[in-house]
Amino acid sequence: MTEYSTPEPMTWKYHGLRKAGRPLPLLSWDELQNPYIRQMVIDHVELLSPIHYKDKANNTWFSRLMQCSENARSDARYDFNAALRHFPKKKKHYIEVRDGVEFCRLNQELNRIFSDEGWRKLRRKFSQIHKRESTVRPQMKASTYSQLTDFKDSNGYESLDVAILELLATWNANNPEDAELEEE
Repeated sequence: MTEYSTPEPMTWKYHGLRKAGRPLPLLSWDELQNPYIRQMVIDHVELLSPIHYKDKANNTWFSRLMQCSENARSDARYDFNAALRHFPKKKKHYIEVRDGVEFCRLNQELNRIFSDEGWRKLRRKFSQIHKRESTVRPQMKASTYSQLTDFKDSNGYESLDVAILELLATWNANNPEDAELEEE
């Protein structure tokens, strides 16, 4: 029987001097399975193609090796795509141990392609995607929203979240039988 495990996250191997702070992480398994992050990485690697690479503004995103040689850019794109083929787009909770080796190879290719600053910028974009995914935007009528903001302002709450939590706490206090059902 095959053992399953999630590969350990790798850390960035710096091309230059490391800046102070936490070490940069490479791509995690969950990030690879996120369709937005996956596509963002693919799109940025695709910037190495001869059609896109002429844009000098993006050159600082890539390592010196990628900046110097068109053959290195072509090989890196090929090697990255070959490593990426091992990972389906559909989310799996666990991967086989042999895929851990391929996952390390994929991260090594990313480390070879991007400069320290380029990967840092890409990580910031990943962070923005994570933030967008962790927030929910409920739809409500404008009049309901207006009443909610009036309630927030009149009671001095700092945000709508706090006002909604206060309303829910009041409702739970007045309906203890419903609150007990939610706890189960």
